[in-house]
Amino acid sequence: MNMVIEDKGKQKHKAKELAILGDKYYAKHDFNAAISCYQKAAELGDKLAQYNLALMYEGGEGVEVNHAKAVYWYKKSADSGLPEAQINLALCYYWGAGVEKDFKAAYELLTLAGKTGHPNAQYWLGKFYYSGVYVSKSDEKAFEYFKKAALKGHSGAQDMLALLYFNGEGVEQDYSKSRYWFTRAANKGETHAQFWLGRIFELGLGTEKSLKKAMVLYKKAAEQGMAEAQNSLGVCLCKQEAQNEKELGLFWLRKAAVQGYTEAQYNLAVYRQKQK
Repeated sequence: MNMVIEDKGKQKHKAKELAILGDKYYAKHDFNAAISCYQKAAELGDKLAQYNLALMYEGGEGVEVNHAKAVYWYKKSADSGLPEAQINLALCYYWGAGVEKDFKAAYELLTLAGKTGHPNAQYWLGKFYYSGVYVSKSDEKAFEYFKKAALKGHSGAQDMLALLYFNGEGVEQDYSKSRYWFTRAANKGETHAQFWLGRIFELGLGTEKSLKKAMVLYKKAAEQGMAEAQNSLGVCLCKQEAQNEKELGLFWLRKAAVQGYTEAQYNLAVYRQKQK
């Protein structure tokens, strides 16, 4: 019995050493060497190596993208209790990546990871309740989960929490709190938050109107490819006096129109006619 325990201890130690070595190779962008180390460590049962190996198969780093293998190793790691693996496996089930779509399995895994207080699990549980996927739609429960994750700094949750305050879903409408959370998410680069914060400043909802601030925010979202923001920025610019700003407005309207955004296609036709 003592010999078996000792062998398992040595095996665990070896797996940890290989996983650490894999991390070092990964940091140097030597993905082939990293995969080799992670593979050996994963086969010896190291849950972090299993998780990292799954990430590499999912992202195609040092190997061809293989969602089925990613799912296999996420399962191994998730079964060992790693919350990050449980969440990523849940998302594989949610999107049907490398496995058949299974919202029930996704929800159960997220619930398991959520019990550890992981903000990304809480965020996705909020998404489940907000959209009513698998569970009964509940804006109140969505609000609770988004708030928990938002307080831990999750930018996606901050964005969704702001939206709930903006619309008065699951909580009393409060433009001031909406602006607060959109600001926190926007500062972290959340495109949706940048756009909606711009809308708040343009319309003066719960704050003083500021077209200048709105346009700065619209531009940030527009530069990330958001058609709705490109349209709003384009309209704001087309309403300016200077000809160069009007032309820049048409540029952004074209960008949105090319993406199939119908409102931009209409606005582009209207402002082209006005500038003739």
